[in-house]
Amino acid sequence: MSDVLDLKVCVPTRDFEESKAFYSEPGFRCNWETEQLAELQIGDFRCLLQDFFNEQLMSNFMLKLMVFDADKWWQSICDSKVVDTYDRAKATEPEIQPWGQRVLYLWDSSGVLWHIADPIEQDVLHEVEANHFMGSDETPPDKL
Repeated sequence: MSDVLDLKVCVPTRDFEESKAFYSEPGFRCNWETEQLAELQIGDFRCLLQDFFNEQLMSNFMLKLMVFDADKWWQSICDSKVVDTYDRAKATEPEIQPWGQRVLYLWDSSGVLWHIADPIEQDVLHEVEANHFMGSDETPPDKL
């Protein structure tokens, strides 16, 4: 159907108050909240933070955020010291992935994994693909 007005994911938390504080660090704004739910927004995009914890769900919960420049996000994360502030939080520097995006991985204070990615130029992607398949028995996708 084409009459969809909105779609928001409900992000689980281990500690609701701590998670609200964590998300404020990279620039998420809290639009409203109740005792068990908060709407967070960054740019024009929103999600719902929920006071709900399930270990199995947490260990598999991932979100993808496309940005113009993953390096700026990486620098912002490093500058904010968010990884040092929250025990479960961690981040990896952006790296080019075989599917054509530079991705930085950020685990929030509950263990939710964010893929923060930016697109890369096609010529860089072809170089990555060529290097990936050099010395392997695999056939590059464009040669199949």
